[in-house]
Order: sequence, then structure tokens, then C-alpha cells
Amino acid sequence: MKKLALIFSLVCTGLIVFQLIPDRRDVLSPSITAMPSETSLGRAVAAPNPNAIRATLSQQFATAITEDSVPRGNPLLAENAALPEPVPEPVFTEFLEWTEKFIGADAHGRTALEVQGIALAGERREAMAEMIKHDPERALQLAVSFGLRGKLPASITGFLEQRVSGCGTIDTWAAAHEDDDHSSCAIHQFMTLDEREFEVFTYGGRVGHSRENVSVHGIAVGKLLAIHEDPVRVLEPDEAAQIKAVNKLCAVDDFPTDSFGEETIVEIAGKMVSLCKVEHLHDFNGQLIEAENKFTLASQWTEGEKKILFIRVRYPDDSTTPVGLGTLTNMLNNSRPFYRNTSYGRTGLATFTDGTLATSTVLLMPQNKNTYTSLTTILNHAKKAAHDAGYNTNNFNFHVVCSVKTPVTSVNAVARVGSSGVLMNGYFSSTSGLLNHELGHNYGVYHSNFKTLNDYGDIFDVMGGDAGGWDLTRQHFNTEHKARLDWIKSSERTTVTASGLYTLYPHDITNSLGKGLLGLKVPINSSKNYWVEYRRQYGDNTWLLNGAGLRTGWNNLDSRGTYLIDTTPNSDSNANRERRDSPVVIGRTFSDSSAGIHVTPVGLGGTSPQSLIVRVNLGTFSGNRPPTLSLSGRTSAMVGEAITLTANANDLDGDELAYYWDFSNSQFDSQNDPTIIRSWASAGTYTVRCSVTDMKGGGATNTTTITITTTPVPPSITSQPQSQTNTIGANVTFNVSATGTAPLSYQWRFNTTNLVGATHSAYTRNNIQLNDAGNYSVIVSNAAAAVTSANALLTLASSPGTNYPPLLASIENRTVYSGSTLTITNAAFDPNPADTLTFSLDPGAPPTAFVHPVSGIFTWTPSDADANSSHPITVRVTDNGSPPLSGASSFSVTVLPANKPPLLNPIANWTLYAGGSVTFTNFAFDADSNDTLTFSLDPGAPPGASLDPASGVFVWNTSDSDPSSTNAITVRVTDDGEPPLSGTANFTIIVHEKPKLENVSASAITVILNWSAIPDKIYRVQFKNSMSDAVWQTLGSDVVASGSTASTSDDTAGSVPQRFYRILVVTDGN
Repeated sequence: MKKLALIFSLVCTGLIVFQLIPDRRDVLSPSITAMPSETSLGRAVAAPNPNAIRATLSQQFATAITEDSVPRGNPLLAENAALPEPVPEPVFTEFLEWTEKFIGADAHGRTALEVQGIALAGERREAMAEMIKHDPERALQLAVSFGLRGKLPASITGFLEQRVSGCGTIDTWAAAHEDDDHSSCAIHQFMTLDEREFEVFTYGGRVGHSRENVSVHGIAVGKLLAIHEDPVRVLEPDEAAQIKAVNKLCAVDDFPTDSFGEETIVEIAGKMVSLCKVEHLHDFNGQLIEAENKFTLASQWTEGEKKILFIRVRYPDDSTTPVGLGTLTNMLNNSRPFYRNTSYGRTGLATFTDGTLATSTVLLMPQNKNTYTSLTTILNHAKKAAHDAGYNTNNFNFHVVCSVKTPVTSVNAVARVGSSGVLMNGYFSSTSGLLNHELGHNYGVYHSNFKTLNDYGDIFDVMGGDAGGWDLTRQHFNTEHKARLDWIKSSERTTVTASGLYTLYPHDITNSLGKGLLGLKVPINSSKNYWVEYRRQYGDNTWLLNGAGLRTGWNNLDSRGTYLIDTTPNSDSNANRERRDSPVVIGRTFSDSSAGIHVTPVGLGGTSPQSLIVRVNLGTFSGNRPPTLSLSGRTSAMVGEAITLTANANDLDGDELAYYWDFSNSQFDSQNDPTIIRSWASAGTYTVRCSVTDMKGGGATNTTTITITTTPVPPSITSQPQSQTNTIGANVTFNVSATGTAPLSYQWRFNTTNLVGATHSAYTRNNIQLNDAGNYSVIVSNAAAAVTSANALLTLASSPGTNYPPLLASIENRTVYSGSTLTITNAAFDPNPADTLTFSLDPGAPPTAFVHPVSGIFTWTPSDADANSSHPITVRVTDNGSPPLSGASSFSVTVLPANKPPLLNPIANWTLYAGGSVTFTNFAFDADSNDTLTFSLDPGAPPGASLDPASGVFVWNTSDSDPSSTNAITVRVTDDGEPPLSGTANFTIIVHEKPKLENVSASAITVILNWSAIPDKIYRVQFKNSMSDAVWQTLGSDVVASGSTASTSDDTAGSVPQRFYRILVVTDGN
């Protein structure tokens, strides 16, 4: 198997020996190769020493491809496999249909079809260019096959995609944003083959880090290149047929290629290789894939002090200085502590006095800035300009190109992943973490994302961008990145393969080194993992201080980067605030049931520095039953008063449980305890939520509402004492539950009589006897009020053959008014359940009093003659046992005189003009001379009307602007008897608008006046000949209205040139 690695290494280095088949470009489809020229190949053909050849192998492949590491994959398919039928893309379908017509036509027909084919091929070329950018895998599937291409004229093939193969480096660049747009993780890939520069589009496993000396094959349209995910290409039958005649020996084991009936011709790095077994193909391709994906950053790259060359550049079309040396100095000085701390001193950035340099002059680039289309070209041109200026670029670990904004990328900075190269694209800030971010790509990591795998946003990691603002001190790389860069060594992290407890030390504090684990890797599947970490630098973040951060990452370096998991999704509408509470905190469980992974922080370690204890349970735990949960404890308290809440949890599987208490407003308890003690500083209503988890995917949640007041909350009984039946001699206990501001006091009663010493929430009566049967209740009180519980009836069971007297519940004394009916429902109990009970009244009861013999309902309606006296009554209940026995209960009824309602004098109706007033005094009489009377107006009285409650004086002053209205008014007088009674009187006030002159007619000597009027009202007409006259003169006699209008005439008006009139209302009464 090592020979396979040797073959590929020789192809990529140009040492063509043994069974390598010459490149038959004269008979194969056009391709581009990055191989050395035929002349250089010729110089290498002299048979070399095999050991010397092996010494030239690429270290990457010589170490990665071994007998033990060869993966066994599925059989490979050529990228030019038959197109699916029908082809879903219309442009490609039309072209394919055209080729069928063209091939089947005669020479004359082909000439006619060629014009159409050129147009279709042009449209297809444009579609193929878009397909390469958006779906390179599909573009490769749609490429024209070798056999079909050979049947088409040059006028058509000139429009087709170009076959490309060779060996070279795929440069992968990652872009960072320095604005509010963090919607995408921009990845750009470039490659140069045979001095042609391509923008590369890959898929599958090749969408990752930069890859050096890799075998590629694909298709190109212009500068757009789609590269197949497999490094080995199986030739199509038409191609293979031409190669078989060239060499008949297998390149791996020197057997004839047809020895096993599996002869296969493949292309590797632009060279054709014959194989005798399909197995060789699988092994060859698998080893190359393994080598590419086994991206392990050597310590010499990720550790040690790094020297940076800042290359400041300008362009022929833009001579602007991109950044000053002072700004670069500040940027470097701010980045140096970050890398020293995040790597625990395992790497660092050299100062300007220890090896880092910035070009003293701004170097001229060879092209205008708008002509650059490749990030790799910009980097190479800048490095060459620096070399020409006297800088030895090989002496520096990182090369940072400082440029004004160029259109080659829309973002503010881009960087190569896993190798040197940064373009600062017009943005420079000494307080920004952008340089830290881009150098992180150079060290070998991608972005730290949130929400989706393509979203940036991990605010705790500098590789998450500036979504939460750059923090040059606290934004450490996450543990997955640190482990990948070997800053967290294998001894400082562990891969969790068994359930257990793990203690994590904060990886963002340098003195955690040597104390214990800095990270947990929990495999999800063969390619993906959870990473569990603990941080302490964010002292203002209680979730980080008391919880574990969770991220997903990949075994191989992947452009998707890491993914911060939000364990409390949608907790805040503000995206940055929502990320703050992403950790899983103490007492909560993060479960990935499909992967069988459950992570629960269970407490702080109490170490220095502080550590976090995490339980990881692995397994699906089928049949696991979730715990049950109820909450108990006081639900009200005074401000500042401590209350105790208890989580009553039960797990039927006997699992260990973890507890989490949430108090809203970003407050929670981190003690992982079923009981908490808490107080509140301000009055209000608070929701407390408790979650319990069995740490295996099962959990329960319950809530309770806490009322905090500045004044005591009256007691409220939440669970009443319950009635019971028991035997003579037994012990019985009654319980009550109540809420309210503490302290709560309890007083138990038996048949309304307080029980001495019974002052707790539970009351026990021992050795009960017949006389203990009856009603038990409790009064619960505090500083605010008292409340009495319902009665709990204690019933005694009888012994066979013995008759026991029935028991009648005590009856409280009553007070009733004459004429009112008193009703009492008697409750009786007989220890002999089979006995029939009969109720009766003992002699001396009022003659009209009655008790129903079966139901025991007592009724009495006392008369006025019974008033002002007390009447003793005894109710008796008798059984039909042998001998008949009875029980009785006595009480007294005090009869008070019945109250009589007061009477109001009738009230006359009123009619008046707007602006007039109504005032009168109401008079009332009450037969109960001692009653106090209160006057009031029933609803519906006009606004502004008032009635003095004591004197009964009614007042309503209308205004001149009031419209005509009819107002029905009810006056009520109420006494203070028992019960209070009242009397009413109704009247009406009609309001008219003021009189209006409706018509004035005049003759030579007479003026007739008509106006609106109220019947029986008296009106007086007055006039002035001039408004300057001092006195109004009365015209004739007063007019009494007989209807809704009135009129009068002035026979003297003809003697004057003008006259003014007014109308007065003479009377405005009843």
C-alpha cells in the first residue's frame, strides 16, 4: 500500500518512474495540468535510487498514508456517469436533445443544425458557470462526456466546459465582517494550475482547510473551476480504450492489467494510471482522501513566538496610504496579550523590536485594485513586492497585507485557513479584535457560530465575530479550537466514552493549567462531537459562572466551524442578550436523546480557581420514567422576609436527581438542592419555577406564585379539615393548610368551643368516646385577619348488639326580626347506622315553631308579639333502637321588632326655562322613631342635580345653554334599621329653551310679535326706540300663553323709524 502513496508523490513532484503511463494529451480531451513540462520530466526519467525517491515524498502523505490508515470506501463512480433521465435543467436538456439530433443527422443536416447548436451551447455555458458557483457537484454530473465531445464540431466544443486536472494547492480563505451583517460565513477558495488562476468551488470533504499538493480534476468555465470531491478519476470507456493499448502492467503490483478481469484506468494529478483491480482504485482514492482530511496542525505552526510582516500596499490607480505605522503598533500591542493568554503562553506574537515588521514604505502593487479577482494573487503580489523591497518574506510566520478597500471581497478582512495570509481590506482599528480573528484563521480554525452552522455569533469567542462587541481580554478561543491547535493538550482534555462525573477547570484562566481537565469531547457520531467547557472571565455573566458552555465541532477541520448551543432558546428577543444565557447551568440537563448524550452540571467544585462538576450520562435509557414533582412552602411573605420552598420529587427508577430553581428576571439558584430559602426586596407577584431532571433525559417542571407585600396578607385556607368516621377508643387527627403572611396562628374548636392547647395546623384527639363525636373546626389568624375553616364531622362507629344514643350537633343561639323566618338544618349522627332517627321539639318551644321529623329542618316565623324577648328551644333526635335513645341540643332565639320603611312626602313636577333653578326640601316620616334617615338620588338624575343626605334639600341649577329635556327623578330615603329599608318619591322636571321670537310682521302702523311659549306662563313685552335709551318700556298688558306660542301687537311702532323688543317671563313657578 505504501507504493500507492509513492506513485502519487512522484506524480506531484514530477519524478515519473516505474509504471506511470505517459500523459496522452494528444488523444485525450483538453486538460490543464500543473505538472512540470515534458523537458523537466525527461531530466527525471533516469532510474533513481528508490530510497532517494522516498526521501522526496511529501511529508503530509508519507506520514498520513500507511497500511493501517487505509480506509475502505464504496466503489467510485466516474463524474461523467450517464445523466439522469429526464435531465431536470431545461438548458442542459435542450442541448442534450440537440446533440442527439446532430449526431443522427447527415452532413447536410448537421450544417443546418450547427447554427442552432452554437446558440444552445452559448446558453448552456452561461448556465454551467452559475451551476459551478452554486452546485459544483451537479455541474460535474452535467459535464459533456469524452465520447460525446469527440462527436461535436469545434464551433460547439469551444463553448463547452474545459476539462481540468493536475496537482496543486487549494487556497481556502475565510472572511470576517466588521459591521452588523453577520449573516454568512464567507469562504473563498482559489487554485493556480499551469499558471492559470481559478476561483474554486468544492463540495463534500474538500470544503475545508487549505490543501497543498493535492490531486484534482474537474471542469472550468473561464476562471470558475468545479473540483470533484475525489482525488482519483475513473476514465470513461472511450478514454480508457485509448489508454489500454499504451501499457498493460498494473502501476501497483506490476501484474498485467487484465489479470483479474477488473482492468481500470484512472487519472491522478493529471496522469493516467493502469490498475489491475478495482480494490487498488478504492485503496488509492481512500488513502488520498484520508491524507487530505487528516489535517493536523504541527506544534511548530501553532506554538512558539510568531513574527508578522505587515505589508502596506498601494495601487497604480489608488496611492492612498492604507494605515499608519502607529495604528499597526497599537493593533499588535492589543493582540499580543490575547494570544499569550488564550494559548497559555504556548504561542505569542513578536513585537516590532523582536522580529515583527511593517514595511516602512507603502509598496506598489503591479495591478490596479479593481482588476484583482483572487485573494491568493493579492497575497502573492504583496509578498513579491515586499521581497523586491528587501524583506525576506520567508523569515516571517504570518503575512498581513494592509490595503485600502478593494472589490476583490466585500468584507473588511479575509484570511487563509491553516497557513499564512491575511488581507486587511480597508479597515484598521486598534480596539478591534479583527486582527485576532484573522490570525485565528491562519493558525488553523474556522468561525464560531450560533443558531445555525453559518451564522457567526458566538459572542464568547473571537472567532464568532463582533456580534456582541469585540472583547480583547475575554473572547478566548473555545475548547474545540484550542484542542485543534494543541493549546489544550491531550492530557488536559478527555473524550467521554463512559457515564460519570467530570471536573472542569476554567479554560479562560491561565492558572488552570495543571489543575485538571479544561474540556470534554463527547462524540455524537464518527465525525461530529459535543465540546463541554467552563469559563470564569465573564464575571458579570451568572450563566457562565454557574454553567457549562456547549458547542458542536467536527473531527476534521470543517468550514462550518463550531456551533454554540443555546440551551435556553428564545429566552430574549434581543439576539445578544439571548446568547448570554446559552450555557446549561447547574441543576439543568442538556439532552440529545437521538445521540444518547445527557450533560448536567451538578455543582461547583470549590477549588482554586473555581471548577465545575459535570455529570455526563451516555445511553438512550429506553424505558426510563421521568420523575414527578410538586412544590410546597409558603406562597406569601413580607418584603425582606425569608421563605422556604421545597421540591417534592420522586423517581420511580431510583435515579439521582438534579434541581434547578428559576426566579425570572435572569435570577436562578445554583445550589442543586430540593430546598431553597429566599427573600424578595420589593413588593409584587413573583413566579418561581422548579425543574427536576434524572440526568438521563427525563424531567419535570412545576411553578408556584409568591406574593410579596409591604402589609400582611390575610390567611387563606387552601386545604380544609376532613370529616372522619372512627371507632370508640381510636385516635383521630384533623389537618388544615393555609397561606398568608407569617406567623399564622391556629385555634381548634369542638362544636364552636375552643380546645385548650389545640394551636397548631394539626389537632389529634386520643381515645375518642361518644361525647367526642361532633364538629371540629379551626380559626387561622395573623396580624391582618382571621378565617374559620369548614366543619369536619367526627362520626363514631358502633359495636354490634349495643344501641348507642344518637348525637345532635350543637346549635348556636340566634337573633331574628319579627316577621322573618328562621331556618336551621340540624345534623345528627347515630353510631348504629341501621337506626331510623326522628326529630322533635321539647315542651316550651314557641307554639308556631316546627321541626321536620325526618329531615330535622327547624323553622319559625315570630310575630310582632314575640318581639323584644328571648325564647329557649330544645331540639331532640330519637332513634328506634332497643331501648329507644335520644340526644338533644338547646339554644335560644332572641326576637327583635321588625323594621318599617320610611315614607316620603309627594313631590310636585316642575317646568322651567334653561338657566332657571329648582330648589325644595323633601320631608319624610319613619314609624321607627330612633332610625336615622339618609336621602339620596337614584341613578338617572340629571348631571348637576344634588340632594343633601341629611336635610333632604334638592338643588338643580340649569344653565342657559341646556337643551330642552324631560328629566324623571327619584328621591330615596333610607333608614338604618335591620335590615335597612327605604321609601321613594318620583317627580319630573321639564326644561325648555328660553323664549324665541319666531315671527315678526309689520304694517304701516302696527308690528305683530310671535314667540315660543309655555302654556299658562305670563310674558311681558318691552321695547326701546334706541339701544342707548336708559329704560325699557312695557308694551301694553302682560300676555298669558294659552299654547306653545304667544303673540302681541304694537300699534305705536309706526310713529318711529325703529324699535327694539325683548320678552320677559313674569312668573316661573308652579
